[in-house]
Order: sequence, then structure tokens, then C-alpha cells
Amino acid sequence: MTPTRYSTLSDGQLLELSVEYPDAFGAFYDRFEEELLAFFMRAMRRAVLASDLTGEVFAAALSSAGLFRAELGSARGWLFGIARHEL
Repeated sequence: MTPTRYSTLSDGQLLELSVEYPDAFGAFYDRFEEELLAFFMRAMRRAVLASDLTGEVFAAALSSAGLFRAELGSARGWLFGIARHEL
């Protein structure tokens, strides 16, 4: 469940905070988990593979959260860019 203190923050703000506060990444994860899983399900048509790829994308996003730059685009676009690369 997303902590209330993060509910009003933008996706980009959550990513920026993730560098110091791992629970901020948890809130980011909660926002996009279902959408990302659905993306992989449509592409792969295999639940286990879609789940594995979703986990890989979030692991990559967490390890590179400090590289996100809001001025270059949305956090959602950044996340799905990682997803397309994994696919």
C-alpha cells in the first residue's frame, strides 16, 4: 500500500526521492506494476515470463533511479523505455 505521504507526489518526484528513500520507490512501483505487467502480458502472452520481465524492469529502474531527468520526459515514459529495452 502506498504511504499517504507519497500519494500527492509526481512520478518523477518519487523516482528522485528513491535514491535516498527506498519506500518512495515502493510507491512508484505500486503506481505502475499492473500497467507494466499488462504491457508484458500483451507482448508475451505468458504470465510467468511477463512477471519475470516486470521484476527485471523494476530492478533496473531502482538501480538507475538517480539517472532519471524529468526535463527529458515523464517517469512513465522512462520506465516503459526500460521495458521496451528488456522486451
